[in-house]
Amino acid sequence: MTIFAATALGIAYTLAYATGSVRVAEAWIEEGPPDVPVLAGYATIQNATAQTARVLNVSSPRAERVEIHRSEITENTATMTRIGELPIPPGGEVRFTPAGYHLMIYGVAPPPAAGEKLPLKFEFNDDRMVTVEALVRSNEAPAGVTRGGDQVDGKP
Repeated sequence: MTIFAATALGIAYTLAYATGSVRVAEAWIEEGPPDVPVLAGYATIQNATAQTARVLNVSSPRAERVEIHRSEITENTATMTRIGELPIPPGGEVRFTPAGYHLMIYGVAPPPAAGEKLPLKFEFNDDRMVTVEALVRSNEAPAGVTRGGDQVDGKP
């Protein structure tokens, strides 16, 4: 009986993984000075599906445009490159951080203050869309004190 139960549990886990979802968690934006037209945004994207999920676009109704960028430091030189498509491996995740992948959010007027939320919509290659409310954090707040909204979205 225990072998049967363990086998059934293993099959259920495999099916849940195969039909899993893509999750955008811990979305937040760093508050910027009022005269700076671009903000930086961060999140973690988790892919609980059996296929690679590709982020094709990120947008916000409050922004002119949102781009995915990657920062790298090579031989003491920092560079930032725009990323057109971001793959999230099956069962994996990608964390957006100040020194790695991040969002550049252009043209938000008026600039949001700490404590406000800004909607962000992540569009994936399989017509999946995940919308989150990213919390604007004061750049004086220690990391991890506040967090933005989490959203899980299944296939349409």
